[in-house]
Amino acid sequence: MADWLFDRVAPAPAWIALLSLTMYIYLSYAAFSHMSKGFLGGFKPSSQLHFDISMLTGTYAVETIVAVGFGLSPLAGWRKFDYLTHHLPFVFVGVLALTPVGLNCGEGLVQLWPITLVFDIATSPNEANSPIFFFGLLFLC
Repeated sequence: MADWLFDRVAPAPAWIALLSLTMYIYLSYAAFSHMSKGFLGGFKPSSQLHFDISMLTGTYAVETIVAVGFGLSPLAGWRKFDYLTHHLPFVFVGVLALTPVGLNCGEGLVQLWPITLVFDIATSPNEANSPIFFFGLLFLC
């Protein structure tokens, strides 16, 4: 059996968890901003949404590489399996969303799915809980 896949990943150094926490705090603010603008004036694709999806995709990709490739996790209690089933699929979706589709769609699927992608970014407050928990564990030790 592939125990390496289901064993908990060792905690990353605090500075890596702090970087993840910083990204998730920024993305939480971005989600609130996109939602407030969307509910007031309709959800429209924008270069800022494109940037924020890039940030979420990049954060997930780097966390997956660090966890699976180096065996270090900025998210408390996660396994390699969790990264491969939670983060990696969104990395593929994020890359697809950022890739231009056709000649008239310069921002890719961001043009087609602005509401869906805003709600994807809105998961960031939930993601921020894990690095916060990670730091809580550091301070208790």
